[in-house]
Amino acid sequence: MVSDRSGHRSAGSGGTVPHDEGMADGVAGNEGWSKLGAEPGLCGRCRHAKVNETRKGTAYLRCTRAAWDERLPRYPRLPVRECVGFEPG
Repeated sequence: MVSDRSGHRSAGSGGTVPHDEGMADGVAGNEGWSKLGAEPGLCGRCRHAKVNETRKGTAYLRCTRAAWDERLPRYPRLPVRECVGFEPG
């Protein structure tokens, strides 16, 4: 990943992904997202991000794209600032 002065991240052959700390409008209402304990970064707007919650109330973020894209971690460290698999959702 390479960062330019405009705050965009580029992935070798994958194109440019803008840096964003915010969550998508539809995501903010999901109770699990508020239990993560950290801002999700790009995952907050990504179609592949899913919040899982345990019976004890612990929430964690899982990248569903990681199931078939070995470049991505299944449970990314938050906040995610750059990602080759980011797709707005």
